Amino acid sequence: ADYHVEIDKHYYSVPCSLLGQQLEAWISGELVRLFNQGQEVAEPPRVSWRVFYL
Repeated sequence: ADYHVEIDKHYYSVPCSLLGQQLEAWISGELVRLFNQGQEVAEPPRVSWRVFYL
């Protein structure tokens, strides 16, 4: 099972083995790269849309 981290109000999946660990996020125009202790653990595409509620 995966867990999720929130970045800029969007959720990205990370392995459940990282629960409680500190992650570093590198955000580019198209990708979010997630690292744990210098090792890349996920590279999902960046979500750029936003949902607005009135």
